[in-house]
Amino acid sequence: MLGTLKFLGVGITALCCVLCGFFKSYKLAVREKALEEVTQMLREMYIELSYNSPDTKELLIRIASKKDFKHLGFLNECTDRLSFEPFPTAWGNSLKSEKTLCFLSEDIQILGDLGKLLGTTDIEGQLAGIKALENRISLKLERARQNVLKEASLYRTLGILAGIGAVVITI
Repeated sequence: MLGTLKFLGVGITALCCVLCGFFKSYKLAVREKALEEVTQMLREMYIELSYNSPDTKELLIRIASKKDFKHLGFLNECTDRLSFEPFPTAWGNSLKSEKTLCFLSEDIQILGDLGKLLGTTDIEGQLAGIKALENRISLKLERARQNVLKEASLYRTLGILAGIGAVVITI
């Protein structure tokens, strides 16, 4: 009986180690995908502003209605908040309550800068600002891609090795 519990505990410990490694690897991949979606969102905002010149609320509603941004949950939350909050406040609050585990604080800061930019200058100023933010996000995306290539398999391997190590030490 005691031996069975010991093996069960060892198995659970090993499984937890492996799952931690795979979860960390997953988070890297999700961040890469989310940054790709942010880049696409900025490009679509640029196009919308260039050709249609919508106001900020209409722009956000058009962008949020696209199905391409499943990792950007703050877009839908922001459009919901626009009915009772002004845009900069709604944008900031939706970013603060972002439930995606993948964004780093520096990513959120860039998105926050977008909220400060939209609707505050003329169209040309907004377009220039969006291009600058797109360049910043592109650098983050490139680093995220490098992290996925370098670190994702490392985290999975470390998780597996930690699980094996836990089994060997316990037995």
